[in-house]
Amino acid sequence: MASAGHSERVVFENASGEKLVGRLHTFANGGERVTILCHGFRNTKDSRTIRSVADALHAKGRATLCFDFNGNGESEGDFEIGNYMDEVEDLRAAVVYVRGTGNEVGCVLGHSKASGVVLLYGSQYQDVGVIINVSGRYHMKRGIDERFGPENMKKIEEEGFILQNDRLGEYKVTKESIEERLNLDMSIVANVRAKVLTIHGSKDSIIPVSDAHEYDDLFADLEPPCHTLHIIQDADHVFTQHGKQLGEAVVSYLDSA
Repeated sequence: MASAGHSERVVFENASGEKLVGRLHTFANGGERVTILCHGFRNTKDSRTIRSVADALHAKGRATLCFDFNGNGESEGDFEIGNYMDEVEDLRAAVVYVRGTGNEVGCVLGHSKASGVVLLYGSQYQDVGVIINVSGRYHMKRGIDERFGPENMKKIEEEGFILQNDRLGEYKVTKESIEERLNLDMSIVANVRAKVLTIHGSKDSIIPVSDAHEYDDLFADLEPPCHTLHIIQDADHVFTQHGKQLGEAVVSYLDSA
């Protein structure tokens, strides 16, 4: 069993000067391959899904950085439902920060919305060798109407925004942020030059497992083969009862990558 390691709260800035807050967990004084873990929509670095993966990695002596995107958790900024490319730049800031600590970034992992972010990062920067897409959406035009309902969508169209409340408080949904999401074509990530693992639950009611198969099809013709598809049977979107299987799948893949 690996040692407990050392965990510390860290702060670094994105390209807009906003302070992003993270937790860096290491086992040595530099020279490690760090996995950066990215949380999903309206969540934080402390989400159950992210913690399941982090705990599994730590048990094997693997270093991690979990951080809050701008407008989420402890980080500065305003929340946006779209904001994908800004979050790509947040991830870039996290990669640069890790490298500045004397470590390397071995993998970037994103859950739900952040799966799109890590794939877009790989497409743009092509400087990380392993990308893990957990419960990721391929068809960005799906899910918006279901989340907000026809009346709210009409109000967004007419007034330009709505205000929503959830367990984390009030947030604003703008017409511009909706349009950014709807216009995002994930087929652009086919130029990724990294090993890609897609993990999805067979009973995901938020993003259907068919989206995972779409990613498998997207990467199918690349040479050399780069994509692995792993379906966890009976798991939901956040792996409520399957956190252990999720962590094991990530560790097993990284051990072989």
